[in-house]
Amino acid sequence: MRRDGESKILFLAMIGMMIPSQVIMIPVFIQLKEFPLAGGNNIWGHGGTGLINTYSGLILPYIAGAFGVFLCRQFYMNIPQALDEAAKIDGCSRIKAYAHIFLPLSKPVLATLAVLKASQTWNDYLWPLIMISNNNRKTVQVALVSTFVTEVSTNWNLLMAGTAIVMLPLVILFLFTQKYFVEGVVSSGIKG
Repeated sequence: MRRDGESKILFLAMIGMMIPSQVIMIPVFIQLKEFPLAGGNNIWGHGGTGLINTYSGLILPYIAGAFGVFLCRQFYMNIPQALDEAAKIDGCSRIKAYAHIFLPLSKPVLATLAVLKASQTWNDYLWPLIMISNNNRKTVQVALVSTFVTEVSTNWNLLMAGTAIVMLPLVILFLFTQKYFVEGVVSSGIKG
């Protein structure tokens, strides 16, 4: 039986999944611009550029998300309660039980989450376009478009060749994590 607080938190996570990332881009941009003690900012976040034009500014918004919370929750709900009880009987603390029992069991769901987050981050075009104005820090997708697309024409053959090459790291990542990815999808209850 679900507790009341747990169901409220799950409800908030589900609402978070319904909000498109484009809706929160401007507030997140302002937060990263006013990040304290970064990019010349003082402790109150004024006077500099914050995390604009940095790799940290590209990565931080993707680290946590409602989908990851939901996916991991679904996975942990399927782990038998007897494992937790056995760890308590053996004298394990919560942290030790998590580190030695639940974390090794979590490899499939964490690999699934890593592949999905890596794919989402790697393929994103709009957020890097907003965050990075320095030509030396452009992501591959932004660089492909700015190189092969002009106002008057698009060099489709080179753009498609570049896109095929850019796709290779994700294919390699998926091949190395395929076993865990399939286990994670099956065990976390995602229907495809």
